[in-house]
Amino acid sequence: MVRFDKFTVKAQEAVTDAQNIAGEMHHQFMEVEHLLLALLRQEGGTVPSLLAKLGADAASITCRRLSYPRVACPEPNKRQGCHSVK
Repeated sequence: MVRFDKFTVKAQEAVTDAQNIAGEMHHQFMEVEHLLLALLRQEGGTVPSLLAKLGADAASITCRRLSYPRVACPEPNKRQGCHSVK
């Protein structure tokens, strides 16, 4: 069994945020897409920092990834390329 208390603080925050995102979207299970969204949104996190160093934009990656039908963009009017999934 994975011990949550052994995760880094940022990893714990990401998992918690992913669970919240899944709940906000009325999804019964947290899936990898929820975790990806949480990691992309994480202020001061490794993922946004690495993407910035690569010259990538976390917001556009978020929207492209969220075109996956199981996870909709939570703010469709604020991010170009995002859409709602019903």
